[in-house]
Amino acid sequence: MDAKNRIPAGSQIGWAVPTLSAGQSVQCVGLTGRAFGAKMVVMSIKMARVVVVFFMVFAVGCGPSMSQSPKNTPPEHRLTIYDLASVNQVKLPPQIVFEVFVFETPAENIKTIADAFEMLNREPLRFSNEQAFVANSFLAGFGRREHWLKVAEKLDQADSKRMYKKVIIMFDRDGMDIAMEGLPIESNVSYKDAMGLDSSMRLEPGRIGWLLRAQPEGSLRGVARVRLGPVFRRAIDVTAAQLTGRQKAKENILEFASFTVLMSAGDFIMLGLAQHQQEQMTLGSLLFYSPTRKSSVRTYMIICTGLDR
Repeated sequence: MDAKNRIPAGSQIGWAVPTLSAGQSVQCVGLTGRAFGAKMVVMSIKMARVVVVFFMVFAVGCGPSMSQSPKNTPPEHRLTIYDLASVNQVKLPPQIVFEVFVFETPAENIKTIADAFEMLNREPLRFSNEQAFVANSFLAGFGRREHWLKVAEKLDQADSKRMYKKVIIMFDRDGMDIAMEGLPIESNVSYKDAMGLDSSMRLEPGRIGWLLRAQPEGSLRGVARVRLGPVFRRAIDVTAAQLTGRQKAKENILEFASFTVLMSAGDFIMLGLAQHQQEQMTLGSLLFYSPTRKSSVRTYMIICTGLDR
């Protein structure tokens, strides 16, 4: 540093803030006018960039663009008062709830189970073919809450054991299975026709059991029309339904052994077998005998516990 610009020892370095008098202006110490002007230009450019970016963020994030303004939105896309309606106002399909109990009774006590059906009412049941139903030794009865205790006493006398309980919630007319058993090989199944004569049908490997269907009964509040009958599905059809994503496989409903009944909450249906069947491959043995305990006979109780429309 040359002598002209040397700072004397003991001097303090800082900013000089002069006292202004009328007509005087401020000078920026350490910057020439040109340098100060250049500095201000750079700062102005940076500030302009910040303002532009802030405006863009605000415009995009805090309001619709001109092309999306309500005035330019097509009528079918505009929000209406109905869009703000409560979810509770959406109409849900009716649901019917059942509890299914499956009991197993020693075959030698089947007569005691048959006595339990004498306490129930058959009148409300509408059979597709009552003669065929009876000829195959099937039993069905309709009961209400007041019958529960009497039926329970008979089941206890017959040394019946509750094997499982199943809750079914019905939303559509397709129905749901209440019990299904596998038929591993192609079999010749014997049954009785409407005239009581011996008949047979050839069933491929598949599954057989009872299908429960229900729907609200017209304008009668709290009443459901229930249909119950045997159903068979081939294993190949079940596999095809699974591979194609279909919920239901092709099925063969044995209508001659089906019936319909009107039910309300608290009503129940009981299904059973009237006599022990020695033959292993009858329709009755497939529907009512335990697959693991051939000396035990099954009894089904289907209780309607609720109907919500």
